[in-house]
Order: sequence, then C-alpha cells, then structure tokens
Amino acid sequence: MPALQSGIQRTVNDDKYIIMNTDVVESEEEEYVLTGYIVKKMVLERLSDLDSNGNLVEMDDRYSAAPFSLNDKVYYTL
Repeated sequence: MPALQSGIQRTVNDDKYIIMNTDVVESEEEEYVLTGYIVKKMVLERLSDLDSNGNLVEMDDRYSAAPFSLNDKVYYTL
C-alpha cells in the first residue's frame, strides 16, 4: 500500500488540493509507478463578461470548480 493514498486533502487559503485515484502500476521499463490525480477545488470569480451584443458587462459571480488535467497526473517511480 503506497504512503500517498487517495483522499489526502490540503487547504491553502481558499483552495483545497485533493489527491484522488492513486494506484501503483508497473511501467514498460519494469519499474513500479505511483499514479493519481491532484485536483484543485476552488471558487472562481467572474467580474466581467461580454453580452450577446459584444458589450462588456460588469458582474460579481462566484462558483465552485474542481479542475484537473490528465496531463497533470502524478507519476512517482518507486
């Protein structure tokens, strides 16, 4: 069982970082690799946008987001 497991969370300011879907797999080079996702849970602010006529409109919207990227997978050789 890897020391770095799914479910680990760390909060920095208003953002939360979560490690998910960890697994140990064997690579083509016959090394063991720890894989998983680092998800950043945050609140996005939208202070302006364009309306349907192309005019800039001020607003103050906030909404929750949790972006991640397959390109940001964690790989550690064990």
